[in-house]
Amino acid sequence: MCLRKRGNYTRKVWDHTVVKYLVVRVCSRFGYILLLFIAILFRYCPKDACTRDELYGLSACPMPFEAQSPDSPPRPTTIVIADDHPLIRKGLRIALESAGETVVGEAADGVATLAIIAKTQPDLVILDIDMPKMNGLAVMRHLGGEPIRPKIICLSLHNAEDIIAESLTLGASAFLLKQSAIPEIQVAVHEVIAGREYLSPAVTRSLLRTKLSGGDPPQAGAEELTMMERRILRGVSENKTSKEIAEDLSIHFRTVENYRTNICRKLGLSGSNALLRYALQHQRQL
Repeated sequence: MCLRKRGNYTRKVWDHTVVKYLVVRVCSRFGYILLLFIAILFRYCPKDACTRDELYGLSACPMPFEAQSPDSPPRPTTIVIADDHPLIRKGLRIALESAGETVVGEAADGVATLAIIAKTQPDLVILDIDMPKMNGLAVMRHLGGEPIRPKIICLSLHNAEDIIAESLTLGASAFLLKQSAIPEIQVAVHEVIAGREYLSPAVTRSLLRTKLSGGDPPQAGAEELTMMERRILRGVSENKTSKEIAEDLSIHFRTVENYRTNICRKLGLSGSNALLRYALQHQRQL
């Protein structure tokens, strides 16, 4: 009876030893496999994957732009305002920023406009046609050679058909009269960013009246002007002052004033802006 008990005890101890050995072996092998899996995971984990802190919610993983929800707010439009009147620039800035757009720069002449466009690369430029140093049409001609150019909304005091047609031909997406630019600018920006064109209702009405009335009364052509008068009129179309034109032509500025008077008389023009308007309308003929 004692031997049987001893035998049973020996068998029980042996059984526990075998089980313990098998458990240790299996666990050790599983541990090696687990460590190998973790090493492979860290070896091939992407460099830009979320960190441990991000996984635990201490900071959020950045969501790619393509994966953003369609309900997320759109990126604000970046805009440059180019106009030689400070009050108009201020009014346009207030109207645009109140609509959530971003004005990244302002310019008071054509040369400064090109510089700030190159610096800021805006989505949209609100461009005055009548600016010193370089007018809006010349700015658009310069931008036409750029590989990437912003969308353009033109502003003008004049609703002449030739100016509007030239602006649209050069790539403008909208044309507004300055008298109504501030209340209409938000609508115009929305239409242009959406890929559509926009003409101020005042411009449309003016063009319609011109067509129905048979156009403006005939004026004398630029071919009746002398070479010097053409050169002075070309300077007027670039919105240069009499002194600036005189410096370009190496003559006295009062001589330029006399030429301007003679040009108006030959062309039958009257009014403070009549000569500038004519020069802009016939700029390609000068």
